[in-house]
Amino acid sequence: MSEQLVQFIEGLEGIFPEACDMDMSTATKLEELPDWESMAAVNLQALIERLFGVSIPQEVMGDETTIGELLDLVNHPQKLGTEA
Repeated sequence: MSEQLVQFIEGLEGIFPEACDMDMSTATKLEELPDWESMAAVNLQALIERLFGVSIPQEVMGDETTIGELLDLVNHPQKLGTEA
């Protein structure tokens, strides 16, 4: 597991304490996170910006979005079509 993925999962567990019991991976969909809803998406946006310095639009964080897809955007912010 990459250091970036470990850091991301630890941050997710801070937002979603119930997720500590999950076996999260890059294939985990956001909808699988306990208590996933719009306010959680806002908290996740803030986490990504704080950890990685990339601003992810909320519309990108849909129920079917995976952790791997978010990390891909962190690593390739040009895919967002905006300056990161």
